[in-house]
Amino acid sequence: MKTFIRGFLTTLLIVTFTLIPLVMYVEKTINEDLLGAYLEDTISDNLKENMKSEEVFDLTEEEQQALEEEFENNESLQEFVNKYKDQILKDINSSEVNKEDINFEEDVRQLLLDNKELIEKTTGKTLTDEEYEELIDKELEKENLNIAYEQIVSGAKQGLNEDEQQVLQGYQTLTSEEFIIIASIISVVAIIIIALLKKPYYKWIVNLSIAGIVSALLISLVASALALVINTVLTSNNLSYLVSASPMLITSGIMILVSIILLILNKVLDHTRSKKHAVS
Repeated sequence: MKTFIRGFLTTLLIVTFTLIPLVMYVEKTINEDLLGAYLEDTISDNLKENMKSEEVFDLTEEEQQALEEEFENNESLQEFVNKYKDQILKDINSSEVNKEDINFEEDVRQLLLDNKELIEKTTGKTLTDEEYEELIDKELEKENLNIAYEQIVSGAKQGLNEDEQQVLQGYQTLTSEEFIIIASIISVVAIIIIALLKKPYYKWIVNLSIAGIVSALLISLVASALALVINTVLTSNNLSYLVSASPMLITSGIMILVSIILLILNKVLDHTRSKKHAVS
């Protein structure tokens, strides 16, 4: 019975050790690498187009390039993107947009206000605060951005069939902090129970090592397959974004290395224990 329980718990460790890194990888890949890059490019392009449309900014090709480079590592833009990439996924999966959670137009206004110095530096044009705010108001009056945001979310939801909506719901559940915490707690409890069931006291590290090696192999295979599928879809849609499985391959390598070290430690402890018994 103990053998069966230990086998079951080791299998459970393999599942949790595989899921936790993969979920973190998928969350980063979708939210940061794909959705984040898309929003960042879209917002940057819109800002540049708005400034090009005004005579006061009349950007040269060099100024446009300089502005693009400045926005690539812009802190306030990144904060804006981080806020709305999560909000968009949340709203797509909700029955309706929670208007209390967003004020897209005001956030865009603040983004522009925060980057007044950057824009002046890049364009070589100097504006008073009043002139700059008037320019922003003029641009924002062209379209109600809050309504535009709702239309974007609504259009995305309508484009999803029932199966895709279920996948999205599953994705949000798996990538939630609660799931990671629960999986981590399960792993710790499983290790403790295995340790209590195995004699001598250190033999639990063998189960941990086996789980680590198997999980590492699964992670590398699944991550590589996911990256291949995602990149194939992106390429077929003529998108320039590509994802890499390298982070997961590195994680797998570290897991295998740690597991091997633990197996060596087990051998050392076995040898030490055998010597003590021989002496006694």
